[in-house]
Parts: sequence; C-alpha cells; structure tokens
Amino acid sequence: MSLDGRTFRGVVFDLDGVVADSEPLHVQAWVEVLGALGVSLAALGEARLRSWVGVPDTDIVAGLVREHALPLSAGELLARKRSAYRQLIPRALTAFPGVGEALACWDGVPLGMATATARREAELMLDTLGLRRVFRVLVAGDEVARPKPAPDGYRLAVERLGLAPQDCVAVEDAPHGVQAAKEAGLAVLGVLTSFAPQALAAADRLFPTVLEAVQWLKARVGRS
Repeated sequence: MSLDGRTFRGVVFDLDGVVADSEPLHVQAWVEVLGALGVSLAALGEARLRSWVGVPDTDIVAGLVREHALPLSAGELLARKRSAYRQLIPRALTAFPGVGEALACWDGVPLGMATATARREAELMLDTLGLRRVFRVLVAGDEVARPKPAPDGYRLAVERLGLAPQDCVAVEDAPHGVQAAKEAGLAVLGVLTSFAPQALAAADRLFPTVLEAVQWLKARVGRS
C-alpha cells in the first residue's frame, strides 16, 4: 500500500528496537541468567539469540526449560530474566540517536505505544529515557490475551487513543510487530534497527533509522 499523500491522526510505536535501543540489553540478560544455569553462549549460539528479537519472553522460556533440562519452571526462568533486565535498564538503556529529543518536542498528535514488554519493565524503560509522558497510551504485553504477532495490542492502543485503525500508523522493527500492526488495520513503517529489509517486506515503507521515520511522519501528522 502506498502512503504517498496520506495523513495520519495518531502514531503507535513499538518500544524495544524502535524507541529504546534495548535489544543488546535483552541479550545480555539472557546470557547472564542462562550462564548461571550452566547454559553457555556457545551452547545457545548467536543465531538463536538473534531469533529472539521481537519475540515475547513468554514465548521463549518454556522451550529453553525443556531443551536444556533446566531445574526450574518456565515461570521462574521468566522472572529471573526480567529481574536481570530490570537491573540493566537504569545504568545502560539509551534511546536511538535523536529519537528521544524528536519525540519529546512532538506536539499536536496523540502518540501511543504497543509493546510485548511487560508493563513494569516498559514503564521503567520510559522513565529512564524521560519519555513516559510523551505517550498518551501504553499497552504492555501482559495486558493483552495474545501478544504479537497477534493484533490485540495494537487494537487496544488505537481504541484507547479514541481513533480508527485506518487513521493510525505504527512504527516497528520486527516481523512479528509488523504483522500485528497490519492485522490490526494500521499502516506500518518499518525501521531497520534489528532486521534486514527483506524481513520487514510486509511494512508499507522502510527507513534506515528511527529518526528518519519520525521526521517523515512529522510532516504527515501535525506540527512538532
């Protein structure tokens, strides 16, 4: 679908890999937690870690427990990983270059967020970045019955913004997120922070960086 000439009344952002440069911290948290359980980085493999980008932790833990015969439940592994990640956020989390500043001064259009991250972590991330008040709506992964690639999070975000899906655009970095936003009826901008262009081929338009996507949007949704 061409976006030429279209304008939008609202924007819904993903968090990890879009607003926050957080994927390296997720990897570090997994490496720390699994290493303490005797599962080395070599045993996991770089490709395996890469495949988890954009995938909710809840979809990962059960398979890890079975595959490596870990001496704890999937829920306990999830809790350990989230705890490790929360400890990393205040000291290491950053936004992508220019994105925090561009969002903080963007007036005149409602901004929402739909993330697979649990609310506790998502709020801590936004507080760390100083962007919590920028987003009128935050829909976290633990607030919907089905996480991405299901459309539930985006549908709820648009509903809470009081807008129709066809009047909104999503900004995503991962195939699961693009699928979720498209199924919810939003146009989608893909940013190449986490995946190659072919992995995001379903997006309506691609941008090398998040800042370029935001700058493109500002001319189509209101004044900054």
